[in-house]
Amino acid sequence: MRLLAGLCTLAGAVFAVLGMLRPWTDGQDASELAIAGLFGGEAGSAGYFDSVAFLLLLAVVAAVAGLLARSRTVLGLGLLLCLVPTVMWAVTRLEGLALPGLASGYTSTVVATGAFLLATLLLPRR
Repeated sequence: MRLLAGLCTLAGAVFAVLGMLRPWTDGQDASELAIAGLFGGEAGSAGYFDSVAFLLLLAVVAAVAGLLARSRTVLGLGLLLCLVPTVMWAVTRLEGLALPGLASGYTSTVVATGAFLLATLLLPRR
């Protein structure tokens, strides 16, 4: 089970990095999406440290650290750091039952979130 959890974590890390680099919508990548815009704040231009890409980077670091430390809690933190911006961005863009203008960066982040969730569930308790 530990090997499967490791593979899922590594796959999630790869897809989260792809989600940072590829466009999410209308040619904007995650480094151009402000965190404040996810929570109803002003969605102006974002610097890297207040962008969605920074949260995804923290998610990758937390997930890999959780795997290396064999800590489901830290791995779960990585999951949450990936899940929150992914869901909040979808909620802000939702029009009816559709999400218009999705690009490969967003779908990569959704896959990363699923991989982190699976890794958290597969990692054995100590």
